[in-house]
Amino acid sequence: MENIVKDLAGLEQRLAFLKAKENMQIEEFKSQKEAALHSISPGVLVKKAITSFTPGHTNAGTALDWIAGIVAGTLTRKIYAPKKAGFLKKLTAPLVQLLVTGFVKNKVTKYQEKKERQQARLQSAYNHADEQF
Repeated sequence: MENIVKDLAGLEQRLAFLKAKENMQIEEFKSQKEAALHSISPGVLVKKAITSFTPGHTNAGTALDWIAGIVAGTLTRKIYAPKKAGFLKKLTAPLVQLLVTGFVKNKVTKYQEKKERQQARLQSAYNHADEQF
């Protein structure tokens, strides 16, 4: 549709077109508003928060890794720098704790991945044996 109007009929056509376009945009904005209000309603927000914190198949391993790492790091810090430790040990204790936490987390993750691969191999072997009989 052209922006230049040459006569009264063209002006009426252009006005009708613009009114239809405006009505369509208003309807679209209303639907977007409703969708936005629904997505930020308290019920939906609580539901999303609960599902994000509920350990699923992928989150359970990650949470377990971090918990094991933090426990190991905290125990290491308590052993490495007890209350009567020297200044240098107290200064380096957080670094040692961080290193041990990361190390244990990585080891637990690798162990879980290895265990999942073994389970997948066993499952595929079981399925293959089941197909033969």
